[in-house]
Amino acid sequence: MTTQSNRKLFSLGALAVLAVLFVAVILISNTLLRGARVDLTQNHLYTLSQGTKNILASIDEPLHFTLYFSDKAAAESAQPEAAALRAYAPRVREMLAEMSARAGGKLRVDTIDPLPFSEEEDRATSLGLQALPWGQGGTSIFLGLAGTNSTKGKSLMPIQIGRCKT
Repeated sequence: MTTQSNRKLFSLGALAVLAVLFVAVILISNTLLRGARVDLTQNHLYTLSQGTKNILASIDEPLHFTLYFSDKAAAESAQPEAAALRAYAPRVREMLAEMSARAGGKLRVDTIDPLPFSEEEDRATSLGLQALPWGQGGTSIFLGLAGTNSTKGKSLMPIQIGRCKT
């Protein structure tokens, strides 16, 4: 064998070893760092306070939160406020997901886009959430959170327009 073919073989072998090492590092880090979270946002938007963590740790029965947000209706609206709601809703969803992850399986979160005249809209209304009339076409937009427990208890957090800022 020539020196050049030895170098080529050595280079291919080194690349193969590096590829195997890379995959091994990824697998090990996925196993060891599972559940680790880092909030890199400027204002720590997704960092839970110690009080919230304490409350989540003290949940003694399963809770079910349902976030009702009319995403499709907001997307179709030409109102600038609808665009602000569409920017705000993912932050709410992500914060609820973080709370759910920290609750040790005792907090389940679902998101529903209640379309007009649908069962989801009827359910949101029956829980006590109110849609906001939006625009001239009679479009309504829901943004609210309904929480229920195993004993049929319920709590609502309706939209607060004055507090919905991006």
